[in-house]
Amino acid sequence: MILTGVFPCDENCFNVSFAGGIHDFVSMVPVIAFSVGAIVLAFNFRKDFELKKFAFYTLTTGILTALIGLVFVFVQTEFAGAMQRLLIAVPLIWIEVISIKLFLLTGIKKFI
Repeated sequence: MILTGVFPCDENCFNVSFAGGIHDFVSMVPVIAFSVGAIVLAFNFRKDFELKKFAFYTLTTGILTALIGLVFVFVQTEFAGAMQRLLIAVPLIWIEVISIKLFLLTGIKKFI
């Protein structure tokens, strides 16, 4: 993701330059990786007693991230900025929710 800052998008994010193309490519890799990873994890969460209730949420998050990514790439809209923020927020919220659940499973009673 650091490369998205090194190679910024072109004006209005209609990436036609080399730098814009690099920006698009390095932006898509984490979205695809997260979507696939979340879907795979959802099926594994179904087998775990403690994480079973997060399986549907994880599956939904993976699919929603993929759908938002597809809409962001293929649909030109005036809400591109909002779509981009959603594309970042949905996985980050999932990471936070799962992190809190895993922290609580450790049984540690105080923050270090």
